[in-house]
Amino acid sequence: MKWFRHMSNSHDDEKLCLLIDKMGFEGYGYWWLLLELIATQMNEDKPPILLTSLGTLSRHFRKMHHQSTLKVLEYLASISLISLRNLGENLVEIEIPNLSKFKDEWTRKKSKNSGVAPESLRSYTEQNRTEHSITEEINTPPTPPAGGDGMKKKKSKSPKAEEKNQLVEQELFGTDENPNGIWQLWTPARRGTKSDVLKAYKSVRKESNVAAIRAGAEEYMRSAYVTSRVETQNTTYIKTLAAWLREQRWELAGTGAWDEPCQEWKRIHASEQPGFNY
Repeated sequence: MKWFRHMSNSHDDEKLCLLIDKMGFEGYGYWWLLLELIATQMNEDKPPILLTSLGTLSRHFRKMHHQSTLKVLEYLASISLISLRNLGENLVEIEIPNLSKFKDEWTRKKSKNSGVAPESLRSYTEQNRTEHSITEEINTPPTPPAGGDGMKKKKSKSPKAEEKNQLVEQELFGTDENPNGIWQLWTPARRGTKSDVLKAYKSVRKESNVAAIRAGAEEYMRSAYVTSRVETQNTTYIKTLAAWLREQRWELAGTGAWDEPCQEWKRIHASEQPGFNY
C-alpha cells in the first residue's frame, strides 16, 4: 500500500471537512492534485514546495481561469492546508509541510511491517502522474487548432477549389464588369437570397449542364408564363430561382410548358382586342 493510501481517511480531517463544505468534493480534488504535484518533485534534499505559475496550475485544474485558481489557493491557505506566497507576475510558491510527515510515517510503517526497503516516493509519484496523464488524455477531447487570437483556423482551400468556386459564382452572379449571370436574368421579385441560390446551384451543377441551365433560365424568363405575370404584377406563381434550380426546371425548356400566359393577362388583352383568341 503506497504512502498516499495511508491518508485514505483524510476526508474526515477537520480542515478538509471545511474545504468540502465550502467547495464540495471538487475542492477536495484540487487539494489532492496539489499533493500529487508537490510529491512528484520531492526528494531527501528538496522540501515539499512547488514553485509554479497560475497559468500552469490552471491547466492542471481543468483550464480554470487564473483568478479562480488563485481563489482556491487562498482558501486552502486560509484553513492552513497549504502555505502560499504570491511572488507576483502570476508566480506562486505552495508548501504542504505535512506532506513530509505523511511520507515519513508511511516509510517507518512499511519498514517495520515488511523488513523491506520502502518503494521510493519518486518512483511511485512518477507512476501516479503517468496514470493520471493517460486518463486525462483519454477523457479530454482533442483541442482544435487555433490562431494567435484563439479562434479556430479555417481549413484553407486549394487553389483549384478556390478557382472552381469563383467560376460557379460568376456563372450565377456575373462580375462587376460583366453582370450577366443567371441571377441578373431572373425577375428581381423572385430571386430570393444569394446564399440560398448559390447552395441550390452547387447541388445540381455539373460541367455538362451549365449551358443547359442558363439556356433554360433564359427561356423561362422570356416565356408567356413569366412575362404575363410580371406585366400584371402577379409574380407569386413564378418560381424562385433557388426552387427552379433544385427542381431542375431547365429540363422543361423546349417542351412548351411555359407558353400559357396567366388568366389575368388573358382577361385584360381580351377586353382590349376584340376577337382575341385567348
